[in-house]
Amino acid sequence: MKLKIKEIIKKVYISKWFTLFLILIGSSIRIRQYIFNRSLWLDEAMLALNIIRHSYLDLLKPLDYIQTAPPLFLFIVNFLTEKFGYHEYVLRFLPLIAGIASLFLFWYLANRFLNKFVVPIAVGLLSFSSYAIYYSIEFKQYSVDLMITIVILILSVYVYKKNFDLKSNLLLGILGAFFICLSHTSIFILGGVSVSLILAVFLKERLRGIKKFGYILGMSLFWIISFAVNYLFIIRVIAPAQIEQEYWQSSYAPMPISSVSDLLWYPKTLLYILRNPLDLYFVGITLLVLFTGLVSFYNKKEKFFLFLVSLPFIFLIIASMLGAYPIIDRLVVFILPIFFLLISKGIEEFSLNLSGKNIIIIFLLIILIFFQPLAQSSKSLLVPRYKEETRPMIEYYQNNKAKEDKIYVYYSTVPAFLYYTRETKEGFIEGVRSREDQEKYSDELESLDGEGRIWFIFSHVHENEEEIYIKKLNELGKRLDYKSAYGSSIYLYDI
Repeated sequence: MKLKIKEIIKKVYISKWFTLFLILIGSSIRIRQYIFNRSLWLDEAMLALNIIRHSYLDLLKPLDYIQTAPPLFLFIVNFLTEKFGYHEYVLRFLPLIAGIASLFLFWYLANRFLNKFVVPIAVGLLSFSSYAIYYSIEFKQYSVDLMITIVILILSVYVYKKNFDLKSNLLLGILGAFFICLSHTSIFILGGVSVSLILAVFLKERLRGIKKFGYILGMSLFWIISFAVNYLFIIRVIAPAQIEQEYWQSSYAPMPISSVSDLLWYPKTLLYILRNPLDLYFVGITLLVLFTGLVSFYNKKEKFFLFLVSLPFIFLIIASMLGAYPIIDRLVVFILPIFFLLISKGIEEFSLNLSGKNIIIIFLLIILIFFQPLAQSSKSLLVPRYKEETRPMIEYYQNNKAKEDKIYVYYSTVPAFLYYTRETKEGFIEGVRSREDQEKYSDELESLDGEGRIWFIFSHVHENEEEIYIKKLNELGKRLDYKSAYGSSIYLYDI
């Protein structure tokens, strides 16, 4: 009887229906967050204002607020907003579709990389990844980046299985050129794919595969042309402003390595990525499984799969060394599928080498790896994830303001305020940004003394700046009203 139950569980686990069930749960979590429709936060609002204000042609120029996004991503969203209106649901629709499609695509990809016993593990990791879930309903390109990574890997395996023929190379060449316009990070995956295919041909046929080398180089030429056009007319113009941002500076790989601190940047960054965006907290165990997965791909007869899961990282690190791409949280969401393949491959290797009572170790390993993703995703299913609920504060102001009232908008709240009110900058008092000299906040508030009833709205507040404002406002006048929501607040003072 016990044996029969064990066989039933095993049969259910490896069935396509179990994996489909995991995908449906992951999709439900994403749809749940999407329907909740949280307010646009600072970064989303800044990008949304570019969609509202600019034509298709203007979207190819440097964007306002030092924003950047691939041209085709912007074009698709712009088209959707023209057809269906400027609404959060419309802005976030493309990331949502990409997020859900990624689960089905990754299922297909995992079946080509992994044993059937660990395919559900790989799919489950992506389904319950809190960062993959979050960026599926964020008006940013990161969910699309993740999907494009999976599609490129699928197509590269297709080229490999088709023995590098002209038709498959042509297909990947054309689609790859298209993907570069849709996802900036696709260039790292495509670079890895190009070298992987060349190495695979060399290992299989040595110099006898000269025709196939030509096909791959021709395919890569499509990508080089597409990237060159993107770089010359878009990336080259917007990149300097992005690179100069102080926020990114510690996220570039140090080169040359001139100190122990520089050397330690690499393992520290890997550990950081395991926390964010992988959201895996048992670091020692995760590293062991990752390394085991990498060794397992190395030991495989077909080295092509090892190249595919390792070379994109090398291209990413080279770009970071050159100061062209910071390695930090949301900017590396696109490599989540590769990490999940490596982790699943590591678990596969452990399961093949452990048997009998030792199977308990495998279950414990899976539980520890899934603990944090499951905890976070379960919470997201039950309680929607908030960010900065500025919209309810603006609505409260609009419903309760008197005719003579003015409104002061904290500097980091301005993009969201402009998006939700469609005001011009003449319609409100824009707060000064002075993080280095906070005395200026008090000076600015003193200049408003005697102005009467003024609303003050705050979101995305830097450190203790809201406290500085309120302390000064309490000295200058009388508080008449107050309301707050997650990450946002509004006050009414008579000063």
